[in-house]
Amino acid sequence: MTNLKLNRFGKVKLINWTDNGDNIADPGEVDSYNPRYTVDLSAGYNLRNITLTLGGLNILNAYPDRHDPGLTESGGVWDTVQMCFSGAFYYARIGFKF
Repeated sequence: MTNLKLNRFGKVKLINWTDNGDNIADPGEVDSYNPRYTVDLSAGYNLRNITLTLGGLNILNAYPDRHDPGLTESGGVWDTVQMCFSGAFYYARIGFKF
């Protein structure tokens, strides 16, 4: 069994969290995040009552737009507004059926 997923994270505009703008007409500085795509892939094999799966999330290692670390909620150069900021994640899974 195989699974392939293409994920699209749309454009995001976010009022900067450090802004004190109380005026609705002038909300202050706005951070923009461009659209991003990630690809997830997994492949599994069934052998009687055991399932073995190898896979990865965000296998092309995509990241959100870089921003000033002092202005992100996470304190890093990538904010988690659209997707995770840690890049690709790979895994192996074993399942048992009783």
